[in-house]
Amino acid sequence: MDKMETSDSSSSESDENENELEGRAEELERQLADNKYLYDVHVELVNLYRQIGDLKSMRAAYERFYELFPLTPELWLTWLKIEMELAISPEDKKNVLGLFEKAVEDYFNQFVVGICSIFHGGIGI
Repeated sequence: MDKMETSDSSSSESDENENELEGRAEELERQLADNKYLYDVHVELVNLYRQIGDLKSMRAAYERFYELFPLTPELWLTWLKIEMELAISPEDKKNVLGLFEKAVEDYFNQFVVGICSIFHGGIGI
């Protein structure tokens, strides 16, 4: 098998895996439409959207999750890390700061508070 065939095979497998993940995400969305209080389904859904790289759906899933349940510190830190890496404009950075504030409201966790103070000082708000 030459490099081109290997590359085509890897691409095909990658597409197939992404289609499976998207199908699973659709299934989870249907479950939440029937019962929005399925905590474990919310956890799996935000992780799936992160794996797929669907930022818009991931953000929406986190927001829906947050409206219903307090997020664990681990969930907050994962979400915050993603948003911090993507924050470029002052508006993006203010949105991240808003997420930090929500996280602190959700859980007064020293680790999150420490990161918030470091981040806040680094963006000059």
